[in-house]
Amino acid sequence: MARKDSSRIIEIREKANRQRREQQRAEKRKTILIQASIAVGIIVVVAAVVGGILWAQSSRTPSAPPTASGTISLQGTPNIPFGISGTAVTVGTTGAPVTIDLYEDYSCPHCADYEAAVGPTLLKLVASGDAIVNFHPIKIVTGYGLAAGSAAACVAENDPQNWPAFHTALFANHSQTSDGWGAKDFVAFAGSMGITDEDTVKCITDARYTDWIASNTAASRDAGVTGTPTLFIDGKQQSSLPGPDQLIAAVDAAKG
Repeated sequence: MARKDSSRIIEIREKANRQRREQQRAEKRKTILIQASIAVGIIVVVAAVVGGILWAQSSRTPSAPPTASGTISLQGTPNIPFGISGTAVTVGTTGAPVTIDLYEDYSCPHCADYEAAVGPTLLKLVASGDAIVNFHPIKIVTGYGLAAGSAAACVAENDPQNWPAFHTALFANHSQTSDGWGAKDFVAFAGSMGITDEDTVKCITDARYTDWIASNTAASRDAGVTGTPTLFIDGKQQSSLPGPDQLIAAVDAAKG
């Protein structure tokens, strides 16, 4: 009788072990299926997010470049033609005897120094009718060049009379602190200079012309620009940047 009981116990134990092993296998299969489902779900979500980003990027329409056409007063001279053409803010009469192209970055310290030294001379040459100047805003150094360039384009488009002063002020304003500026900071800065009209404020807030600055930067490379500031006189790149007197002499020579 004891032997039968012993055999029965062994049989029950083996049956229980088989059931436990089957249960463990079933749970393992269930775990694998759950993990696989989670992995597939993650892949689907990631694919959807990436797809959404790519779709947004591909469907995003770059803003149109700024436009302007009119006249401003400059150094006491009225009716100086002012406009935006291609990659440049253009100041001066189309028929002027000499064309100057200046590639500059609002975040470039050397550009700030050059603007302080030569900016008034450039405007003098424009006011006298001796030259037309194409100011090409690009970004090489920091993000300030992109944001300030866009803000300047907004002013050129909507409030051109204030553009020359705003242009100069943006260079003087650049610092490590302003490198972190957002749209509201540029709006406030423009406001401190009396630039408060609704269209300009909205344009600056929207950072509307950052695409234009980026496009200008790419185009400048095709023009042979490798750094800023870079100056061309009648299409010829100057190997060294002329100071005020040298610039006047170079324009006189080009006129002759």
